[in-house]
Amino acid sequence: MVNRNSNNQPKSVVKQTQNNVVNIAAKKNEDISANDEEKPSIFKKFTTVLEYILQDITRLEVNTIIVSDIPVDNFDARNFYEDLMFLTPDGLKVVRKSLKKWDDYIQANQANKEWCENEREQHSRISSRCDKAEQSLIGVASFTGQQQERQQLYQELTDQVLKLNFLKDHRGRIKPDASSIRFLRQLWEYQQNVLSGDRIYAQTRLELDGDLTNRFLEDLLLPSHRKLDTSTAKTILDIHFGAVRNAEEQWTGLIQSCVDLIGKLASKSK
Repeated sequence: MVNRNSNNQPKSVVKQTQNNVVNIAAKKNEDISANDEEKPSIFKKFTTVLEYILQDITRLEVNTIIVSDIPVDNFDARNFYEDLMFLTPDGLKVVRKSLKKWDDYIQANQANKEWCENEREQHSRISSRCDKAEQSLIGVASFTGQQQERQQLYQELTDQVLKLNFLKDHRGRIKPDASSIRFLRQLWEYQQNVLSGDRIYAQTRLELDGDLTNRFLEDLLLPSHRKLDTSTAKTILDIHFGAVRNAEEQWTGLIQSCVDLIGKLASKSK
């Protein structure tokens, strides 16, 4: 069941604020250029980051999930990416390419023998892991049942990850920025939910332009589909809407802080 409440405004607060950021940065950079054309604009970098942040906080999403288990391991973007690459043929191709570039880098830096020895040891370890992963994926096309479903999940996640353009070091390890870390975390949480069979019972999405969307499983609201008793369903809904209120307060505070900061920057740029 989906409930939508739309209250669109001609122009969102965030869009106005983004425009203010651009205008302030342009004026400030003109002042800097007039004094020293070669001087790098720290202010410009700051406003660019701030504008990006504003673009990223235009939606609030709250999910209420009943889980069978809470993972002990903490999320790590690099570890999640690397582990995923060893689970599909497409991911292993990326690993092989990285190993080749890594080997070339070692060859080009033979002068530092101690460094080379350590790098070759690490390179050999990753290469061995790659060999084992390839062996485990032999006959992947013939997987059936739960094994096939799990492999399809890994492939879907790999497809999403490979769309990202990561900066990488000489070993092929990613250097994720804030946006890609959030994206990878969403994929990681999705993987955890699917593998454990967890279900999202309630979901609320709120856009800054006033668009509100609530989604609920039929189990919560329709007696003919309900697998939960009335008391449990009410408890889930109470928990969800309590979480929405708390999240909205924090979200509103964050946006207001950004708007206040832009106001201060605007006054200083005049």
